[in-house]
Amino acid sequence: LKNIFGMSTTGDKEKIQEYILVLSNYLRFAFQNHRSLIPLKEELQGVDDYIRLQQMTMQNPIQYYEEIESGLEEFQIPPISILTFVENSVRYLHPEERIPEIRIHIRRLTTEQESMVNICIMDNGSGFDAEMLEKLNASEEKLSNDHIGIKNVQQRFQLIYGEKCTFSYTNRNGACVDLYIPYQKRQADYENKAASADGAGENHGSQQSETVYSPRGNTGSVSGGSWSHE
Repeated sequence: LKNIFGMSTTGDKEKIQEYILVLSNYLRFAFQNHRSLIPLKEELQGVDDYIRLQQMTMQNPIQYYEEIESGLEEFQIPPISILTFVENSVRYLHPEERIPEIRIHIRRLTTEQESMVNICIMDNGSGFDAEMLEKLNASEEKLSNDHIGIKNVQQRFQLIYGEKCTFSYTNRNGACVDLYIPYQKRQADYENKAASADGAGENHGSQQSETVYSPRGNTGSVSGGSWSHE
């Protein structure tokens, strides 16, 4: 509301209207609690809306890059999961020091034994400090309340996908989070596990496309990507 008030003082009605529309879409996504799993394309749309809200209120707006392998748009994940890591990245960016960047790369990795979906979230902020990095990569370590969102995401994924789902935290010119999720074309079993997990929680060369979001929220598509399959 303070952001809307600030915009009203400039008399930019079109910007206010755009902000309210994007905010409405974001809130609708953020409060959808009726589904245990959602397609990646819906999760990424929620991330897009969140980033656009940040861009419209920052003097040095975030540069956002999104790349998803063709065919993974319908892959199911728990809602608000990628968004949680993006929100955490935004907290630790330093727009006064450099142009802030957030990048999301999603691809499928296949070996003779198994196939995984890799979701990578990177930023160019200050990165994880050594103590936090150690705690994040040690599953038995308890996280502080400042990172309770990350802990909840890890628990939700592990309840659904089991030990085959892994999280890796590193620093690569900023913080980097890698999720590795077992890939199945038919996710009915995972949907059942997700529903069970939610019940417990209440008591608790393929073609790629990169989307680049400018500070004004305009989009453009760039075919191909710098990432290759391993």
